[in-house]
Amino acid sequence: MIDRSSRGQSEVVGVILLLAVSMTAIGMILFFGQGSILAIESNVQSERTMNEFALLDSKMATAALGGAGGQRAEMNLEGGAISSQPDAANFSVEYEPDDPGEDDQTWWVRIGNIEYEHPDRDQRIAYEGGGVWTREEGTNQSVMVSPPEFHYRELTLTLPMFNVTSEVNRLSPRERFAVEATETNVFDESDNLENPLPPGNVTIWVTSDYYRAWEDYFLDRTVGTDDDVESFDENNTVKMRLPVPEPGDIEESVSIGEGNNLVVGDQAFIDSYDSDLEADYFGSSLTLFSECSDPDGAPRDGYVGTFGDIATSGSIDLDGEDACVFGDVSHERDTGSSIGIENGVYIHGNVNSTDDITVSDATIGGAFSGDDVELDDDDALIDGDVHANDNGILDVDDAEVDGNAFVDGNQGVECDDGEVTENAHVPNENQVDEDCVDGDIYEPGETDYQSPVSPTLAEEPDDSTQDTTGFSTPDLGDLNECSDSDVDEDSYNNDDQLIVESTCVLDADDHEQYLFTDIEVEDNAELRIEGDIRIFVEDVSGQPDGGLVIDGELVVGDEDEGGSLEMTVEGDAIIDGKLITNEEYDDWDGPHKADQIMVYMDPGGSASGQDFYVGEGGDDAQATGAFFFVSEGNDDIEVFEDGSVFGALIAADNNVEVNGGSVHYDESLQNLQLTGGSQVYFLHLTENKIEMR
Repeated sequence: MIDRSSRGQSEVVGVILLLAVSMTAIGMILFFGQGSILAIESNVQSERTMNEFALLDSKMATAALGGAGGQRAEMNLEGGAISSQPDAANFSVEYEPDDPGEDDQTWWVRIGNIEYEHPDRDQRIAYEGGGVWTREEGTNQSVMVSPPEFHYRELTLTLPMFNVTSEVNRLSPRERFAVEATETNVFDESDNLENPLPPGNVTIWVTSDYYRAWEDYFLDRTVGTDDDVESFDENNTVKMRLPVPEPGDIEESVSIGEGNNLVVGDQAFIDSYDSDLEADYFGSSLTLFSECSDPDGAPRDGYVGTFGDIATSGSIDLDGEDACVFGDVSHERDTGSSIGIENGVYIHGNVNSTDDITVSDATIGGAFSGDDVELDDDDALIDGDVHANDNGILDVDDAEVDGNAFVDGNQGVECDDGEVTENAHVPNENQVDEDCVDGDIYEPGETDYQSPVSPTLAEEPDDSTQDTTGFSTPDLGDLNECSDSDVDEDSYNNDDQLIVESTCVLDADDHEQYLFTDIEVEDNAELRIEGDIRIFVEDVSGQPDGGLVIDGELVVGDEDEGGSLEMTVEGDAIIDGKLITNEEYDDWDGPHKADQIMVYMDPGGSASGQDFYVGEGGDDAQATGAFFFVSEGNDDIEVFEDGSVFGALIAADNNVEVNGGSVHYDESLQNLQLTGGSQVYFLHLTENKIEMR
């Protein structure tokens, strides 16, 4: 017989045991998990507070920069305290001119901050300088939450220096307050300094408890060395230095240095355009010799420029059949150098040379020589004046000078059946055949006599104009902007190769600097550059094929804000597709805004035998930009029949061949400020006072 009382007792014991186990489990969870729960709660509260400060940042920007004047803000402080401290941080901008006769100038503002702290968390969050920052209590480790108002783009530095002027201390779980902002143009108050700045240095100093985060921001925002961005732990200060170099410009379509050769081959076409003009550019369609020799008779509705100048102190072979140059030619005598113009070449411009000028079966617009000028056959024509200096002579032979002759040589002007259609200026009238000159003959001492004008020579390119300071150590950017289908990840993961198969966007809002060992834009693919971006293509030992290959399109510029590209390539550059700018951007008239793209080929890299080809294997290949060739050696720079360069080729130590292709000089490059690393030419400073009530 079963004892019912025993069964009832066991049920009670079971319940007690169950309750005991449950209470023990709950106690263990509370004991061991409380720290994790509190940590999670603290992190959530911290994230919420940082979001509140981001909203405050937006209110401040609207009040100070948006013209709204006053704004009201409400913050949930999660039980912490908020205070505004005018003395918490300092900001200064110092300009030091290179000219010792000019004075240094400094603009100093006590920017202060609005800071939050919670009694139970070792963390502070602050609004400072137009940005939001956070740091661990008792350390100098800090992190940027949102960037400050610091605008650095295209050599222009714009700094609205936010100055928190009121001192307020509040302890409230939910805070409501108002902010008022006023703006003063600091830089314009200086009477003796104007934009663009004269050569020198601009140094920015920030003293703040968040100086480490400011340092990280400056390093990410600029390309510089350790000397350019430096921190000082002893006084919580960071500085950033931006050089103001001598303004540079690019004035020729093709420019090469001493001891190198320029070859202009068959059907080559060199002219200019201005990408800042709204007029349609049509020069690239003038490929027939009949149109080149008589461009005024060619059907067109647009613009062709005559600034497609060529400059070299090496040899020039202008002997391509029916080649066409709309611009001047500058040639400075060098040991073993020469200049030859023949085989149907037509030059719409002057030829300036310190050496002999020989023209055979060709036409030039005018001649300025440091020696002799010789027309070899009856198909030679100088469609303008001739100037022969330094005892030079003019040998017309059976050809024609459709202009004046200015000669100071002992032999004057020699003619067979040739002709000078206007006047001759010679040391002695006996030095010229009167039957050769259709106009008058003038000697020294006569009122109308004029001496020959010396040749006008272009400045020789050198490495100093191709400074690439800071390009050797750019920050690594990742490829989060490109989907998996766009990038060959097997190539990218280990070797830092970027192989674009469809569409890839590199956005400056994500990263401003990228480092690759190879970039390949495949046929029908597109690599887009949005914002101002720097790319370094590094030559790596064991990877001989590294470099830049464009079979598709590399498009620079966002359609809403434009952008720019500065690229350094240590390997080869093969362009059979298009390197262009975004013509959808309203401020650019067309896809060839050359002053937005600068390409430096092998600046001190380890690559040897570097090649630069445009149009070798592609149809209508287009390379837009200013292309600098710094490496020494017998590297090949060639523009083939199906290739066009829109911009300029600047080669200090390389040969250049234009073999049936075209070079169209962008006249906007005349005003280009040559950069190397981070530099500044234009400075705009304002003090934006913020009062918190």
